[in-house]
Amino acid sequence: MTSDEVVRGTRGNDAYVLTTLKCDLYPELKVRVNDDGEIEPYAPSRSKNKEKELLQIVTAEGKLVYPQNLYLTICARKTQSIGTRAQALLMFTRWLELTGKSYRDIFADPSDGVGHEFADFLVRCVIGEHDEGLNLALSTAKTYMRFVIDFYKWMNREGVLVWSHKVRPFEFTLKRIPRKSNKNVDMLSHTKRNHEIVVQTSSVMNKFPRFAKNSTTQEVEAITRV
Repeated sequence: MTSDEVVRGTRGNDAYVLTTLKCDLYPELKVRVNDDGEIEPYAPSRSKNKEKELLQIVTAEGKLVYPQNLYLTICARKTQSIGTRAQALLMFTRWLELTGKSYRDIFADPSDGVGHEFADFLVRCVIGEHDEGLNLALSTAKTYMRFVIDFYKWMNREGVLVWSHKVRPFEFTLKRIPRKSNKNVDMLSHTKRNHEIVVQTSSVMNKFPRFAKNSTTQEVEAITRV
């Protein structure tokens, strides 16, 4: 497997591509009996007002990819654009396919799971240590990783992939960041409880360098190709 294959997909027809579909932002899952007498799930559209054209990941055969597309649909309820999220999950999905892995391949030690392995791949793209010379901007690689982390956090919240002591995709810590204030304006800032910001961060982000060695990294056109 080469880095170029991860981004471009398989030879001939891409294994996974992005396409724009009209989707219900609030899908409701139901079941019905098909012509063969089998029970099958389906999601009827309940209102045209709740439909929106969204980027979705599909296979070469045109099948929607679950749960990635459900995550993108739910994110679209809160933001106007999901383009970068879709590109991040497209790259992650292609990488999983070409490495023969599943998003469920996570274990008690997060460093053994696909989340950390994908981070290692992105780091190699940033520092140029791969066969095909594929380069990603450091900011792009870190943004993609953060969206993959958010994807796993969403799966845990929704019960799609519940974390436990045996299933941990990432480790998280709380980081305290002091608030910057103008001393001439806010003389009593030290007496306030909100003098610092507490943010949650994942140790997997420590894999990324602080600065890219090559400041002229080339953005890969195929990443954004739909």
